[in-house]
Amino acid sequence: MRTNAVGDVAHLGYRLFNRELIRNYQNDLLFEFVERYLLELDLGLDSRGTVQRMHVDQVAMVKGTLDMLRKVTPQTNLSLTVDEVKRKMYRLTWKLDEGEVCMTVPANSQLILGANAIELEQMVLRDVPRMMTLTGDDIIQDWSGAQVTKAGRMLIVKGGVYMSQSIRGDLYLTEHKGNRQLVCSPKSATRSVSNIMLTGIADRPLPMRLTLNEYGNRKDSVSINLQQWMAYGQEEQCKFYFGVKSKNEDVLTGTLFAYNEKQAYVHMLSVEFPLSLLTGSSDPIRATAYVYIPLQHIGEKYFIEEFNPTLYDED
Repeated sequence: MRTNAVGDVAHLGYRLFNRELIRNYQNDLLFEFVERYLLELDLGLDSRGTVQRMHVDQVAMVKGTLDMLRKVTPQTNLSLTVDEVKRKMYRLTWKLDEGEVCMTVPANSQLILGANAIELEQMVLRDVPRMMTLTGDDIIQDWSGAQVTKAGRMLIVKGGVYMSQSIRGDLYLTEHKGNRQLVCSPKSATRSVSNIMLTGIADRPLPMRLTLNEYGNRKDSVSINLQQWMAYGQEEQCKFYFGVKSKNEDVLTGTLFAYNEKQAYVHMLSVEFPLSLLTGSSDPIRATAYVYIPLQHIGEKYFIEEFNPTLYDED
């Protein structure tokens, strides 16, 4: 059993894997799923038998048997290979003294996290307000080795794109006497808001009124700050992308995507960002969130890799 920082049970399952071994794969949740899933099959938590349960979950034993896996311990002499089809599936292969075991697991966030859509939404409402507010010290600010292009006096750190050329992870920097810092100025409002939404870096916590759109056409609202939302996405190892919809003298509207490739889901946050926040006001950001949106059935053509070097040429 593993608990999180506030004492909640975060994982319960058979102890199968040496943590030092699986740390190399940077996907602890996948291995925790296998440990939990074997335990759930043995406990028979629903009326379905093992074969039917695995068929419904699309978990398959390609080689070997579940009994062979049950004998694995952190001390077992084995070699482990993980093959990944991005956003689709994983194939885990163990080579043991008694033979080879191969299991395939779909990249399904509800399956791997062990919670359905309603439970995941409840987790967001519970956990985001408990997150520690990010500060500038929490963010890696070493941009010296990043891919950088220049647009006039502006430096653009390439952050990739998500689904569209207009939804990007680019950061906008200025450089003075060899020191680089994020643009944050009312004179460059679009770039400044994009920087804040992608990093959470600001001179203070920024208040946010969050409405969560939930399964079954339900809604819940909670008051948090933007940095708590960013901290939640960072803890889940999400990568952030931001797209601007519109801007007037008072408000910029846009959408922040927190994308988790390993578990094939995205959190989508539509925001109305008061530009007065750039001059020290306490006006709240108004945001609507859709969480744990599954991606495994979205065509690969939408996950573009090539992108234009600049965006937001003018505010």
